[in-house]
Amino acid sequence: MPALIGLSLTHRTAPLAVRERLALAPAEASDLLAAVVATEAVDEAENLALQVKKEFPRTIFYLGKLVFERDRFVYRFLHNQTAHAIQRRLQFSGLQSVILPIRVSEKELHAPSRPATTAA
Repeated sequence: MPALIGLSLTHRTAPLAVRERLALAPAEASDLLAAVVATEAVDEAENLALQVKKEFPRTIFYLGKLVFERDRFVYRFLHNQTAHAIQRRLQFSGLQSVILPIRVSEKELHAPSRPATTAA
């Protein structure tokens, strides 16, 4: 039976020896981040872009990249590679794309979510 193991460490409480043993070299971290990107989402974005190009051949695709006010590893891990992966695919499919920053402040990040409203 497959098992799922979770591990949580912080630089404030984990001993240095443990952190050194689990640390990734920059190249390893980059490879890990690239592998984490959901390839299904990238595949789907490429397929949709190719369909749009059939009807609108001069289309330029705009992608958003989240830029957080306070940089944290988890934000880079979860949010940083998708736009670049899609742009790479589109470029090699002959499609133009531009990545635009989407600023996310700490205030916006921790603000309570607003309920969706419906038009009457």
